[in-house]
Amino acid sequence: MARECVEHFVSGQDAWQLGVFGFLSRLRGIGITLAVAVATMGIPWWWRHDLFSGVITLPLARVFIALAFVVGTVAVAGLLYLRRRAIRSLEVKNQLHELAHFIRDSYAAYCGAIKTDPALPEGKEAKDFGDFVSHLCERSKQYFARLLWDQNVAVAVRIAVTNPQSESQETQEILYCTIGRSSGLDPRRESTSEPISSNEGIARYLREKGSTGVLIYNDLEKASKMETFKTTKNEQTFSSEVQSIMVAPLNAWGGQDKAVIEMIGILFVTSRKRSAFGAKDVDSVRFIADALANAISTVVDKLTTAKRMPPLTRKVS
Repeated sequence: MARECVEHFVSGQDAWQLGVFGFLSRLRGIGITLAVAVATMGIPWWWRHDLFSGVITLPLARVFIALAFVVGTVAVAGLLYLRRRAIRSLEVKNQLHELAHFIRDSYAAYCGAIKTDPALPEGKEAKDFGDFVSHLCERSKQYFARLLWDQNVAVAVRIAVTNPQSESQETQEILYCTIGRSSGLDPRRESTSEPISSNEGIARYLREKGSTGVLIYNDLEKASKMETFKTTKNEQTFSSEVQSIMVAPLNAWGGQDKAVIEMIGILFVTSRKRSAFGAKDVDSVRFIADALANAISTVVDKLTTAKRMPPLTRKVS
């Protein structure tokens, strides 16, 4: 069955119920399977009575060898599959620890540098912040590469900033600018990157969904026509790099009194494969999005308090 060009999932815990195997795994599917098996036991009434009237002689030794070969092959294949799954599970757990370890250490080092570093040269603070977010993206990429068995995945993060050209405080426009990228995406993207307004493309669509859940883009061209995706210059120039995307909001406490949840950024997980992602990956993306949102918002608060937050909108024209 063809998948929609854009799918929205709030949770992935029921992913096992999707598809043919999901249906057969449910109690209803098991019941139907048993009913069909019982109904077709023996010789159905519509078969000819003389269909199996002849005598078939089978060499017992060959039958035994064939069965042993089939059973052995299936058993070995099953063991190899379980071995691969076990190794992947351990690698995924290790990458989660590495990400948490990096967040802890890098936050401590970054905040320490904020206190002790004198006034930095122009652009240095923006570069340091971008490097911090890019390292988060790289660690996240390693996690998704093992989780999805796909070395072609890449991760990028857009951060919400205020358009400096907004006419007034009441009409301030929120832009989402790419601050960090993992390996796997062309470095030239940085020089041609374009901000996405909160009123267009993915940002608008996420807000329409209450800034919750995960969006899975299976066909970017169709999604662009539906105005749920904005085709930027980078998508046109480096079109082969991204064929499908998982998108999750980076939500954190915001506002003057820190009493509301705001979408401070957007997490992108991309693949060069079409329809690379599914409902089973949703909760993993939500977990990483919450971890990154917490790390980034904490650093932003620290930089803002120290009046060291870099001008991330300097390239917006």
